[in-house]
Order: sequence, then structure tokens, then C-alpha cells
Amino acid sequence: MRPEESRHKEKGKRKKEKVTSGASAQPVRPEESRHKEKGKRKKEKVTSGASAQPVRPEESRHKEKGKRKKEKVTSGASAQPVRPEESRHKEKGKRKKEKVTSGASAQPVRPEESRHKEKGKRRKEKVTSGASAQPMRPEGKRGYMMKPIVTGLLMLLGSLSGFAQGNLSVQFGGLKKSTTEGDGVVLTTREAQVRLSVYGPEIIRVRVTQGKPAPDFSYAVVGKPDGKLTKLSENEQEIVYSTGRISVTVNKSPLRLRFTDSAGRVISEDDLVLGISWMGTQVTSYRKLFPDERFIGLGEKTGGLNRRGNSYVHWNSDVPAYALDKDPLYSSIPFFIGLHDRLTYGIFLDNSYKTFFDFGASTNGRMSSFGAPDGELNYYLISGATVADVIRNYTALTGRAKLPPLWSFGYQQCRWSYYPDKELLTIAKTFRDKQIPIDVLYLDIHYMDQYKIFTFSPENYPNPKETIAELKKMGFRVVVIIDPGLKVESGYQAYEEGVRNNYFVKYPDGTDYTGSVWPGPSHFPDFTNPVVREWWGKLFKVYTDTGIDGYWNDMNEPAVWGQNIPDLVQFDFDGHKTTMRQAHNVYGMQMVRSTYEGVRKLNPDKRPLTITRATYAGGQRYSTIWTGDNASYDDHMLLGVRR
Repeated sequence: MRPEESRHKEKGKRKKEKVTSGASAQPVRPEESRHKEKGKRKKEKVTSGASAQPVRPEESRHKEKGKRKKEKVTSGASAQPVRPEESRHKEKGKRKKEKVTSGASAQPVRPEESRHKEKGKRRKEKVTSGASAQPMRPEGKRGYMMKPIVTGLLMLLGSLSGFAQGNLSVQFGGLKKSTTEGDGVVLTTREAQVRLSVYGPEIIRVRVTQGKPAPDFSYAVVGKPDGKLTKLSENEQEIVYSTGRISVTVNKSPLRLRFTDSAGRVISEDDLVLGISWMGTQVTSYRKLFPDERFIGLGEKTGGLNRRGNSYVHWNSDVPAYALDKDPLYSSIPFFIGLHDRLTYGIFLDNSYKTFFDFGASTNGRMSSFGAPDGELNYYLISGATVADVIRNYTALTGRAKLPPLWSFGYQQCRWSYYPDKELLTIAKTFRDKQIPIDVLYLDIHYMDQYKIFTFSPENYPNPKETIAELKKMGFRVVVIIDPGLKVESGYQAYEEGVRNNYFVKYPDGTDYTGSVWPGPSHFPDFTNPVVREWWGKLFKVYTDTGIDGYWNDMNEPAVWGQNIPDLVQFDFDGHKTTMRQAHNVYGMQMVRSTYEGVRKLNPDKRPLTITRATYAGGQRYSTIWTGDNASYDDHMLLGVRR
């Protein structure tokens, strides 16, 4: 038959099935099946014994809701599955009932409600001493133990609150309290603490910390606190302290510092708007820039003597044949001198992380600034009537250079490189034959055996002791180059000792860092470890026994091919464990320190000549610096004189 007639026939049969219950069901269309099921479900509500037909999910939920309502009256009825939302309402009702009927078993509850319930039980335990304690959240158990830690974090959280509120930077707010600490003063705000202390009548230290201060450790500073900060006056707006020679005025809201001389003239002061600011771990001191202010210093920098209108970075770098405006270079001396209105002052920022200085370069003369991406803002305000007085105070703080040997004041000949030994002797004889005054000759890396430090090349210098002795007969002193990288080579004594005793800088997993330099793959001693410094110094016996008089410390920024030692490489830092980010700028200084101290012990009656390519503030106690890999033309010669 045709499809239309078939459908009519099936429809007639389905109508007949409604009257004749025993008839077997014919296939029906989905729409009719749903109508039929709905009728049967209605019938089931009246006839309780009837077996349930499959129902739609919506109707099932309505049915379950009705049954749950019935369960509230008939306690013996078994619960039907319920939706999660209704389950929570039901559980909440049961928990309320449990408060009255103590014997009732608890139903599972949501974590939030469980905590409220536990809190109520703990309160009840305080009244009923015999009651057994209910388990509490781990946070509750740690509550009293956490109080000291929370107290220590309050100032850090205070500064972070600025970021939580959407601020991109945080500045000092108002002064909360001022207290004495020894002979100094502690100023507390919500953001941080400022410690003011005296290191002489013309030196005030400003140490800004967030949270608990780190151990007070410095490779640069050898001076000790000396003097007392006396309060001269206080009112609602400010407090004035004095050393007797210089004063610091503390503006209370917002906290700002202003330094004045004994006549009340302003030497240096914070920018009134920005002051000291944070962006994450980066901290910066923004300072007022006086109209006629000029700046000199920062150690080894290119450019003119007056630094105003320029910005600089301190991050010791290997920069061969550098341009006349290249920055940074090989050393980091974060100390500058400001001059304005016939006044002179200096600021030394003692932070060995990468530091930055801006002398109005990009602020249209509004302000100057200095800071660092990490570590403390720890600076010394140094006063003096003249530039010489400021430098004298600075070296009293960081140490003074030792008197070098007399012969080192003569002319010194150095190039890359003199070898073999016969060429060196020929150079010496030629100087003497032409009667050119000269006192010192330098040996670059080709004197070594495959660029391995503490060795001599069997081809180029087979008899080094005899060669040095012959040069001394002609009145020459000899200086040899020293590199920190020790070649990774089995059987090489210095390398084997370093590996065996864990003397090299390491990755976090404890493996020795390897970087390639002149010898190839090399390990690098951790000169921030006093044990390593002692070991390194003893290795110079091979040189002192040969008759060497000077030591040219090179490649100690530290430099490797590629110029990117991972920041996470670890250092001892004299017991204050740290990473390359903080140790990088002091690495060269600590290398030449190891060299100087070791040679002095080997030859206590002789003053050695030690020079270094990389250093940090305070490195003058151990060495002078050289100009690095410059070139022999007029501009570089003039640059060397200016620096």
C-alpha cells in the first residue's frame, strides 16, 4: 500500500490498543509514544502498585520532588535521587535538626558549611571543658604559630596592596612611627622601613627594606658605624636629625628625606612626588634635580666628564674594541658626585645587582634617579666641602688602595701577544738597544699550555724560570695574564682539585656550570667562597717560584662565549647563598682579591702588581683596573685618560 494509507492504518490500530489492554503494542511515532507515556504516568499517581514507565527527565525531577516532600512526613520512606541543588537544601535541613537531636547521624555537607559547623563546635568547646575537640581545618591549627610570620609580612603586604588596587607602582606613604636603633633611627611606613645611621660626621647611610631586613653584608664597605644621629626638632610635618655636620629632615606625609649642610643649605633631597618607588622588586630613588647641577663619577664610563643628560647601567660586560659611547663596560662603581650652588656631595649605592642611574636624561630636567631591579635600596649620602673631601670620605667607607711597587710607575709594554720566548727576549733587547725607558713586559695567554692557567707552554716557554731570570738581568719585571676559567680536562691538576672539592659555581641541581672560553669548555671557581679564595691563592706558587712579579686578571666579568651565563647559577656569597644576578658584578673583584691575598701570603715582603679588568666598588683595596680591550688610536687614548 501507499505510505499514507499505512500511517492511517497504524493510527487506527493504536486507538484500538487504548481499549484493549492485552493487545500487543504496534510501533508508534515518537510524538504519540510520548503522549501515551504521559497518560500512563498520570495513572501511576493514582494506582500506587503500578510499575513505573520511563519518563522524561523534566517529569522525573517533578516526581522526585514530590517524593522528597513526602519523605519529610513519612520518616521510614527511602530517599529518591535528587538534584544537587535540592540535596544541599535537604542536607541543610538535616544539619539544623542535628543541633536539636544529638543522636542523629550527620549528612554530608558542603566544605563551606562544614567550616561554619566546626567553628561553632570549637566555640562550644571553650565553654564545655569535657567535650572532645572536633577536627579543625589545618589553618586553624596553625593560627597562633603563624602570627610572628604574619607580623613580619605586614609591611610587604602593605606595599603589595598598591598593586592589588591596580596601581602600577608604589611610593612611600605617611610615617607611622619613628624609633631609635642603636645610634640610628628607624622610620616605619606601611610600605617599608628606612634605617638611618651615621658612618662619620659627613656620611649618613639610608637603608630601605621591605619586610625583615636581609643580613647586613657588603663586599664594598669596610667602614663601621661611627657617630650618633641626634634629633634636633619635631612637629606635625617633619622631624630633623643631625650628625653635627649634616642634617636629614624627614617629611612625615608622605615620607621624604632632605639633606642639608650645617648652614641649612639643601645638598640633596627626594623628589616630592615620587620619592622612593617600587615596581615589583625594582626599587628606585627619584631625586630633585637642581638647575645648575652637574654629575661626575660612576667609575669606568665612556662619554664626557659631566654625566648630566645621560643614563648609565652597571653590569660588568666583555666589550672588545668598544665604541666611544658604549655602556656598560667592564666594571661597576655605583658612586657619583653631584655639584650645584657651590655645594658638593656624593652618593654610593651599595647594591651589586644590575644598577641604573639617570641624570635627567629623559625627564626634561625634572629629576634624577638611581635604583636596581632587585635587592635593597642601600645608599650612603656623603658630604664634603670639595670633590677631594667627598672622595676622601668615600674611600674611608670602602677602603683605600695599597701602595703599588715602585717599578710599576715606569713604562709598561703590553700587547696580544709575545711568543715564543725568543721573541720576548728580542723585544727586551731592542728597547735597551734603543735606550727607550721601560720597566715591565706582559705575557698574554700564549705563555700557557693550551690556555690552561697555572701552566707554561712546553713549545713557547719551555724554560720559563731561565727566561724570567734573563729579563731581570736587563732590569725588566714580568706580568702574566690570569683567566678564571679552568679547562675541563682529566689530569689537569687545578681542574681536578676544583672538582674534587666542589670549588666551582654550580647549577641548582649541584652540577658544575660549564662555559666556553679560551681553553674550551671550562669551569669557574666560586671566588665568593672564602675556602675557594684560599685555594686559588696557593696555586700562585708556580708563578712566584718562577720569578713573576705581577698578575693581570682578565675575563673576570665573568666572560664566556655567548655572554649570557644563566642567572640561576649559584654562589656561596660568603655564606649568604645567592645567584648570578647578585654575584655577577662582584665576581671580578673577588677573583683579584683571591689573587692579591694569595700572592701576599706567598711573598709577604713584596708588594705585587695586581690589575683587573672587572671589579666593583671597594676593589681598589686589591687592585687597579685596566681599560679592557681598547684599540691603539687617539680617541681611545683620550678616553683612557678621562676615565
